[in-house]
Amino acid sequence: KDDASRLESSIKAAGAPDTKSWTNNNQELGFDWLDLSYAKPVNATEVRVALENGNGSESLSKIELKDEAGNWHVMWSDISTIKEDKRGRRTWFVKSFEKTKFKVVGVKISFANNLERRYKYVDAVQLIGD
Repeated sequence: KDDASRLESSIKAAGAPDTKSWTNNNQELGFDWLDLSYAKPVNATEVRVALENGNGSESLSKIELKDEAGNWHVMWSDISTIKEDKRGRRTWFVKSFEKTKFKVVGVKISFANNLERRYKYVDAVQLIGD
């Protein structure tokens, strides 16, 4: 791999829920992202990310939504203020926004690996809308 591909990683997820979780390639370098597809397009109002044991809660850096034409829309980009929830196995990262005027068919969540120097584990990503 060249330097760029070593510092960035992506994966596309689709299909029924299972017992597997996604993890990133790098603990502390570059950016990694998870690109998810949804069968039913919705006018979105919220994205919920379930992180195993809170791994990734502090390094989530961007949420994008994909419209039916394949265009990406940044809904949030910042430094996360979510801290690991010690009450159970999951920490929820939740971002709400005004209902989109476009139908959403995909979500991309990005991680800035240098903000949290450990592997990130995504258990589920829920797209809320109608």
